[in-house]
Amino acid sequence: ESANQAKDNFLAVLSHELRTPLTPILSGAQFLESDRSLSPQHHEVATIIRRNAELEARLIDDLLDLTRISRGQLELHFAPVDLHEKIRHIVQMCAPDASLRKVTISSQLDAARHHLNADPARLQQIIWNLLKNAIKFTADGGRVNISTSLEDDDTVQLVVSDTGIGITPDLLPRIFDAFEQGGPEVMRRFGGMGLGLTIAKNLVELHGGRISASSEGPGHGASFMVQLPLTAAATSAAQAEPAGRLRNASCTVLLVEDHADTRRLMMRLLEDFGCTVHVAAGVAEAVAFPADQPLDLLLSDIGLLDGSGLDVVRHIKATRPKCMMIALSGYGMEADRQRSLEAGFDLHLTKPVDLRKLEQVLRQLRKN
Repeated sequence: ESANQAKDNFLAVLSHELRTPLTPILSGAQFLESDRSLSPQHHEVATIIRRNAELEARLIDDLLDLTRISRGQLELHFAPVDLHEKIRHIVQMCAPDASLRKVTISSQLDAARHHLNADPARLQQIIWNLLKNAIKFTADGGRVNISTSLEDDDTVQLVVSDTGIGITPDLLPRIFDAFEQGGPEVMRRFGGMGLGLTIAKNLVELHGGRISASSEGPGHGASFMVQLPLTAAATSAAQAEPAGRLRNASCTVLLVEDHADTRRLMMRLLEDFGCTVHVAAGVAEAVAFPADQPLDLLLSDIGLLDGSGLDVVRHIKATRPKCMMIALSGYGMEADRQRSLEAGFDLHLTKPVDLRKLEQVLRQLRKN
């Protein structure tokens, strides 16, 4: 138990140290991608930076997810989800990567019923892992297909197939094992840590489903089949977010961040959204923020040089109970999230923060 605790502590610190420098990289790349004044060449460079920063963040998440799963600490938050809507969204997300490789993605979403009771983020992770894997192991000019069908009255089947390198018969029984990559040659050629399929399998099973793989051998591609239980269609669809970049958030923000590059970039992004931004490099500066100044939103890191963001939120909550408070942290374990919420944060966002998530929060704040 002591060794497991030491490992968890190490992974938490490692996650924080790796995520912190990724935050300005990813946020900056997303910011540049949205700048229509950039030349096509510069836009392409921004896209490449963003895509690879997201990949690094995913590798960190995979390590933490594996630890959560192995210790039974992964929590799912179920809600009505439209499987077809999720698939279309993920295909759109993966389209730039496929285009660079000249890989064609096709979809046949034929399931007449396609609503699930699922964790939306984790369902997205399952589909994303399978689709990204298919693109990754398919040669330039190849094809990837994603399809749905009704297995029976209570089950929908999702199939992701490709024309890629295929799977050897001896590897098929081990394809969902952690760190399994099909040998050193495959690892050198394609990279990665061999965790995506392991995590996908565990997430599928936590949803009450099944996953399997098939292949006719090397050079003949592979197919991954997922069966998930159906539920009744959602009674009301979530209201779509307005299109276009948010420009008039019109809120006052206190940004508490001790990483100078992240602080500068986050300030610029928030100002671009239309926010009035005040910055603090630590706890002392944050608690000294004048009580008579208007404040709509607190964005605070947790691990600060002179203390904890938990101290900041307690102070702000005591003096400004109506202020919305969001933790921006490199610490992403379930215990970290729980401590943030217990301290008074309304939301815990793990670094590197996706610019789109931040926009959603600001949109919601503007509505309220």
